[in-house]
Amino acid sequence: MSDRVTQLYPTYKKNIELKNLYLKRKICKVRHSSPFFYANFITSLDGRIAIKQTEKHYYELPKSLENAHDFRLFLELHAQADCLITHSGYLRALEKGTLGNILQVGLQSGHEDLANWRNQQGLKAQPDIIILSKSLNFNLPETIKNYGQHTTIVTNKSADKSKINHFQKLGYEVIKTNLSGLISPIDVLNVAKKYNYKHLYLITGPAFFQSMLKSKLLNRLYITINHKVIGGKDFMTITSGLEAGLNLKLKLLKMFHQEPNKVNQGQWFAEFDVQ
Repeated sequence: MSDRVTQLYPTYKKNIELKNLYLKRKICKVRHSSPFFYANFITSLDGRIAIKQTEKHYYELPKSLENAHDFRLFLELHAQADCLITHSGYLRALEKGTLGNILQVGLQSGHEDLANWRNQQGLKAQPDIIILSKSLNFNLPETIKNYGQHTTIVTNKSADKSKINHFQKLGYEVIKTNLSGLISPIDVLNVAKKYNYKHLYLITGPAFFQSMLKSKLLNRLYITINHKVIGGKDFMTITSGLEAGLNLKLKLLKMFHQEPNKVNQGQWFAEFDVQ
């Protein structure tokens, strides 16, 4: 399995080790006048990030796109945040066991080095967490309390009061917004400012990501483009549901190429500033 990449931009360099590729970018050291939000996706060559599973009635990442190298880079971005932003859908999947636990750094097998790297950067042991949920229909894993991660739940004004009380009694902060629809990026920005979070990593899926794009609050996008064509009629892209005319400008900062191998079709890793 090839663990080397070639840098295509801004200069051409061969035989670069993939491990620590994103750690070297040191997002956690980026200075910005306001909280710095960043996100990461993996997509097929034809833009698919999720395919509808008819029998399950929801969308999920095509299994053919999952690979260890992309996951390593995902975790390297994860390790640099002082706050993770997630949602109730992920927590329900975590409880069912259909998704793994990515709420803590350095606990994933083979990636224990990330906890030590985080410590060397002067970051606290584990990032705090912001959870976005209209329904409040989820349970929180014990690992959050075990690792002392401050957790803020952001919900809307029509949320069930008994569920709000439930989480408050467990010691979690619940913030109710003034709106009844989707959680606004401005509400998340306010939480980030309240707790002086500098670098926040979106692991929320495309809906909130798109809200961040529309609000022009997203600062950086990392995207893995796997060299596979998935096809299908019912799928999601990173901009599914966004109206035309957004006209956001993205500035390419870095781009790397990974050669095909026995288990992977080959892929590009790209980093963009959102302007």
